[in-house]
Amino acid sequence: MAACGWTKGSGVSAWKAGVETASFADVLAGRLPDSSVLDPRRVEHRPGLDLAFSAPKSLSLLAILGGIACIVEAVRRSVAATLAWAEKNLAEARVWDPEDRRQQVEQTGKLVAAALAHDFNRNGDPQLHLHVVLANATRASDGQWHALRNDELYRARHLLGAIHNAELRAGRGPALRDGARPEPDRPRVRGEGRLARGDRGLLHPPGRDPRRAGERRTAARQRSAKSQRLPPAGPRTRR
Repeated sequence: MAACGWTKGSGVSAWKAGVETASFADVLAGRLPDSSVLDPRRVEHRPGLDLAFSAPKSLSLLAILGGIACIVEAVRRSVAATLAWAEKNLAEARVWDPEDRRQQVEQTGKLVAAALAHDFNRNGDPQLHLHVVLANATRASDGQWHALRNDELYRARHLLGAIHNAELRAGRGPALRDGARPEPDRPRVRGEGRLARGDRGLLHPPGRDPRRAGERRTAARQRSAKSQRLPPAGPRTRR
């Protein structure tokens, strides 16, 4: 897991490398940079949302097992572009209108987010993906911090995935054409997709060999098929 960056609500254009853990933990707890505290009345504070953006399996294998770092960067750029679109179009808050004497929905155009990169999934298979944590905080036109209204974010969840895939598809081609190669100090890949014996300098859970990912999937499918197998049919009879 690696921290990619975060923004303090001044727009994704202010994206910074690395995540300031203590500061972001304060934001998730409702303690904001201007010393104000989000205190929802009579309800527990909701820290935020977790959005997951994944790369296709083929790109994950090239990036993690092949050591092609530019693919990781392409995924990060596609996620940043997706967040920029979401920030512009989906970030909302409820703001008190003194004239109407009620809360109105306002498009704020500001998100507070942190991205964390993962290289393997829970099954130990290579799967490059980013978790984007959106804090439940946004700054409105009144200069105050408000809880994030996530209705539009939820409605557009499939659209966000489509934007990410389109951005990745548009960005990965130039990255690979610009001379991307595995790291020179990494052992060469031998055979048809099999890693060299010495190539173990990869990030993977202890005790999980990424080269046996296919075997684990095959065994799982066989167990599933066996559990769902119907009893043999009886002899057919002619009428």
